[in-house]
Amino acid sequence: MMVGCTSDQTSNQEVREKIEAYITESLEYEAGSYVKVNSQIIMSGTDEQLSVETRQIKDYFTKQGSYIKTKLIHSSTKQNSDEEEVIEKEPMTILLPVDLALDESKTFPSGEELDEKESEKVKQHIIATFDDAF
Repeated sequence: MMVGCTSDQTSNQEVREKIEAYITESLEYEAGSYVKVNSQIIMSGTDEQLSVETRQIKDYFTKQGSYIKTKLIHSSTKQNSDEEEVIEKEPMTILLPVDLALDESKTFPSGEELDEKESEKVKQHIIATFDDAF
């Protein structure tokens, strides 16, 4: 079950960026029943020289829609380091429904695309949030 918005931007063949805003069920080992996500994925290089950097804002909620926590997660293959994580105490994702309780009888639409303006808004929000946190 997933609702989402994505934008795939390629400035040249060496660097690709994907901006996403979506809602999905949380994994078994994660808190809550569902998670709202804003993410930025930057891939550069090709084949053996491919490097990937990800930034994710993940808001966790109970089945009834009560907020639990937010994780800011940064990882990069360039730095050859472990994933960095910061826990926040208020929801931080944008461009996703505010009041949403998980209804297992319904499936969320998927494959919605962010337009250029929405993609840029999510990207700038992620950059500003991570600049403040890390």
